[in-house]
Amino acid sequence: MRKHIYTLVVLTTVLFNTCILYASDLEVKNLKCDFQVEPLSIDNKTPRLSWEIYASQQRNILQDSYQVLVATTEALLSEENADIWNSGIIKSNQSGQVLYKGKVLSSGTRYYWKVRIKDDNGVFSSFSKISFFETGLFEKTDWHAQWIAAPSVWEWFPAFIKDRQTGKEKGTYGWDNDAPIFRKEFKLSKKVKSARMYVSGLGLYEAYLNGNKIGNHQLDPAFTRYDKTVLYATYDITSALQEENAIGVMLGNGWYNMFSKATWGFDHAPWRGKPRVIMQIEVIYDDNSKEIIVTDESWKTSPAPVTFNSIRQGVIYDARLEQDGWNQTGFNEENWRHASSISSPGGVLRPQKIEPIRAYEELKPTKITKKPDGRYIIDFGKNIAGWARIKAIGENGDEIILKYGEELAGDSVDQSNIDIYTQGIVQTDKFILKGGQQETFETIFTYHGFQYIEVFGYPGELTKGDITAMVAGTDFKSRGSFECSNPIINKIQQNTLSSFQGNFFGFPTDCPQREKNGWTGDAQLAAETGLWNFHSNAAYAKYLQDFADEQQQDGNLPGIIPTSGWGYHWANGPAWTGAYAIIPWQMYLYDGDTGILAKHYEGIKKLVSYFTGKAENHILSIGLGDWAPYDTKTPVPLTSTAYYYHFTDILSQTAELLGHEEDHQFYAQLSSEIKIAFNKKFYDSKSGIYANGSQTAQSAPLYLGLVDNRNKNKVIKQLLEAVKKTDYHIDAGILGAKYVPHALADNGHVDAAYKIMANETFPGWGWWIRQGATTLWEHWDGRESKSHGSLNHIMFGDVSNWYFRNIAGIQPDMKQVGFKHFVIEPKLTEQLNWCNASYESSYGIIAVNWKKEDGKFTMKLDVPGNTTATVILPASSAKKIMEGGKPLKQNNIAVLSHGKGLVTLKVGSGSYVFESSVHN
Repeated sequence: MRKHIYTLVVLTTVLFNTCILYASDLEVKNLKCDFQVEPLSIDNKTPRLSWEIYASQQRNILQDSYQVLVATTEALLSEENADIWNSGIIKSNQSGQVLYKGKVLSSGTRYYWKVRIKDDNGVFSSFSKISFFETGLFEKTDWHAQWIAAPSVWEWFPAFIKDRQTGKEKGTYGWDNDAPIFRKEFKLSKKVKSARMYVSGLGLYEAYLNGNKIGNHQLDPAFTRYDKTVLYATYDITSALQEENAIGVMLGNGWYNMFSKATWGFDHAPWRGKPRVIMQIEVIYDDNSKEIIVTDESWKTSPAPVTFNSIRQGVIYDARLEQDGWNQTGFNEENWRHASSISSPGGVLRPQKIEPIRAYEELKPTKITKKPDGRYIIDFGKNIAGWARIKAIGENGDEIILKYGEELAGDSVDQSNIDIYTQGIVQTDKFILKGGQQETFETIFTYHGFQYIEVFGYPGELTKGDITAMVAGTDFKSRGSFECSNPIINKIQQNTLSSFQGNFFGFPTDCPQREKNGWTGDAQLAAETGLWNFHSNAAYAKYLQDFADEQQQDGNLPGIIPTSGWGYHWANGPAWTGAYAIIPWQMYLYDGDTGILAKHYEGIKKLVSYFTGKAENHILSIGLGDWAPYDTKTPVPLTSTAYYYHFTDILSQTAELLGHEEDHQFYAQLSSEIKIAFNKKFYDSKSGIYANGSQTAQSAPLYLGLVDNRNKNKVIKQLLEAVKKTDYHIDAGILGAKYVPHALADNGHVDAAYKIMANETFPGWGWWIRQGATTLWEHWDGRESKSHGSLNHIMFGDVSNWYFRNIAGIQPDMKQVGFKHFVIEPKLTEQLNWCNASYESSYGIIAVNWKKEDGKFTMKLDVPGNTTATVILPASSAKKIMEGGKPLKQNNIAVLSHGKGLVTLKVGSGSYVFESSVHN
């Protein structure tokens, strides 16, 4: 009897498996955990998983169900033995932001996972290739290491005290300006299966193992408010370990020990302290036993060759002080001292998930000019953020000084728009040679904004092969691409990306040469550009944590984040601190990230409550308003109240999304009341003019949804009049520079918007290009600005967002966020003949390539698996459109509507080639 039962079970299993249809063409790829591919250190016990679906020979692929398997070993998962989570077959079309619901995850553990899907025809894919994610150190108790520091300078050099007392030693020192190095040797007794290094060094650090630098991060860790959050990096060092090992660490001051005196007061930041490091190496042997090596007082320390380093000012590196082999085994550390344990900076240790800062490009000089006095002026051809690497052969004690700047004044580098805010030297590096051989120096623990370097004291003749500019910033992976038939537009796009990357060094900044401050207004205005062009989710998530760390009890936020305490009472206001509401909402729109909204929901509520307390009859008058206008100023209460409305609208929708119905009703009512008050205060119903009728005043309410439908035509007409008065030039500041083009294009006047965008005469983006700009500038009048503006700012950088939405025509759908459904509607103008663009959504790559030629419009379109798109094409009727050389009906493409020279279609995933007739 038992034999018959066994046979029945086997037959049933075989029959069940044969009933499942598998499609060889249906694939699941590009698995991500919390937006990262195989992350080494997530800090989330309920991570969000996503995948992409491909079927090269099929169209209209939609996911009906999915199954996720998670296991502790790759071997278990290969056998489909999911000892951590087997989701079962979940009926859902969700392939992004899928919440992990398995067993509780442990700290410092690797988990393997894979997924399969079933499409809406009942066909299963094979399981994806196995991916993995690792958890970081979740709890404070997971850390066994101590923070350690080096002795202070007077402990190393007793004469320092005497020199200070007698006045021989000049300057003010709270802590040291030089850099310490640390070392530790250890032996391993067994064969290593895996090893991880968890490390943070404040302000900045470089870590070495057996003489080699660990990883390629630079200026690590990213800047935070250190008494609230400290970021640590995780490295897989398995292959770098030997039987006998030596660890080395060098520390820099960074933002943590900012001694440089400048307008924004970071030299007296509440967290400021002497540099310190914490490191924990966890080694797992083949027998699964574990050993932990930690920072403690057994480590040895000594001064580094870096005798001065300031993130604002520069670095001095004295090669005569180098100690060969200091980070290798067998080094004589007899004259080194023991490190001392020191208190924590106070912040919670969190994994650094943001992409690291790296030098991602190298530039050689375009021109070198030698002056009669021996100086050199080096021109690198474009404005960048980064530093220099220089080679030289000289005598012991020779000093090479590099002075960085964006422009020249006479025959010298001009720093007049930088040093007005910072005391002492700025953007200057000094390298001191030990002599007798070729030496290579590369700036460490700081970065600069520059096109030119003035070189003093170079021994011999400096050639183009001797000096390199290292272009650096947060090393984002590219996400989008854009190019069109107008070379001016393409150059503006390139300049925008250069400014975006040159102003993101662990947090979004305003300029790399003068301030390096995290201006929140600049960040929110450029956030969509960042989300289109780069995989910037982790970076913005980090920045939003910075907001949470800086928010005061009453909800107020400063204008720069992180801050030393400066900016809570001036330089903030709605268009700046409102980034705390705007950026997570945009992350939700572009990637369906509800988690980021949930995490910061209470903080956003507090911010809105703060604004409510400042408003009078729903009119908010605080803030900087439309900063840096060309000519016409717009009343601050108009832009501030418009933003106030925008935040309450976001909060209302977020509350509904998260299931907070009472809040949803409250904020919906509040936003309605603000809208009524706004129009009562600023709108003239007879003329259709808001406030003073400036371009910003007319476009802000259109863009932010404050105009009643019955008044729209009047308002748009007056916006057009304001644009025509300036002969299609921008007459706005940083807020209007975003509103005006969008308001025009969204309301049927893309030609007017395009004329502003492409105008090559003053003022405008095109004029900058004609002046030789290689980045975006701080002011419309650029070099002629009376306020000594910088030539590398991102606050006018929403233009790229406009290009993607209007020229390429890729538009997200608020009803199906994350590009689950999207709209393709290139808004054609007479001036443009083609456009090539792509965007890597969470579901896969959306690609649009269109051209107009000889009265024919052709568009190639790629729609990712598990998505749908509404496609709006220029044609007098659906019959005039061909797809793949065939009528639409033959390809089963649905026609939704037609009229006014446009036909609206709905398509599923796949590749398409549409053709229609078009008349300019």
